Amino acid sequence: MNRSSVFFLIVTLCSGLCPTLRADSGDKMFNQGKTLVRMGNSDIHEGLLDAMTRVNPSLKNRLENPAQKARLMENLVEQQLLFQESKKRGLDRQDAVREKIELYRWVIIGQAAVDDEIRRKAKGYYKDHANEFQALSLSSLFFPSSKKASADARQASQRLSHGESWEKVASMASKTGGLKTDAFLNRAELAKVIGDSKSLDSIFQLLVGKVSQPLQGSEGWYIVKLNAKKPQSFDEAYESISARLKSGTKSALISDLKQQTHIEYVDPSYAPKSGGSTEPSETVSPTPY
Repeated sequence: MNRSSVFFLIVTLCSGLCPTLRADSGDKMFNQGKTLVRMGNSDIHEGLLDAMTRVNPSLKNRLENPAQKARLMENLVEQQLLFQESKKRGLDRQDAVREKIELYRWVIIGQAAVDDEIRRKAKGYYKDHANEFQALSLSSLFFPSSKKASADARQASQRLSHGESWEKVASMASKTGGLKTDAFLNRAELAKVIGDSKSLDSIFQLLVGKVSQPLQGSEGWYIVKLNAKKPQSFDEAYESISARLKSGTKSALISDLKQQTHIEYVDPSYAPKSGGSTEPSETVSPTPY
């Protein structure tokens, strides 16, 4: 069982079994939408996948890959079998299981403060850097990594600057390995191919119809032409913004909360050592899973 499935099991348990919530709240949410898998008296519906992608947006990419989509569904089938078997045996009513649920609930609700802080900061970042969050439609000339790739890219760039058409110069570039030309690409998607931030900045500063200088990517050299651009909504841009803010935001939030709160270690053996790190400690899992 992969980590994403185990994490989602935690969320499922806390939403469906915690004594402080309605016992059937998880079932109602997960049973919405069309049926995806029939398995005895316990089917898997679209509602479960919808909830998973809300908790972990990166799962959307896995669902677009047929092989990964099938593996993910197999994980869910296995987990649902175990979940139903545990309920059949009455294990969900055991004190030891409820104790684990409460511990995970404690961790998840605590993490919600970090998630909320990241979202607040992301909204501010999005507002202040609106020009950065554009999706671009590009044409590209690609020169696979080789001893002469850089020289070929520079030669192509010179021909374009001297007035030769894009189509004519494209004949000297590779026909495979370039950027997607049938979709709008955001900054995060372009960064997977052209990782240098200055190169990315130069692409996003292009005017429609203009051509970039040669840019080095992960697998060779590129020259790109901007065909069109459109703004990304906040929801579309959120994943890439939050990835930048995650590490610093948690540290800053915990530091602020420590300053606002009087903390007394009644047992001195648990107190941080003087002169030790003031960085927030790593989150420790409350169970061995």
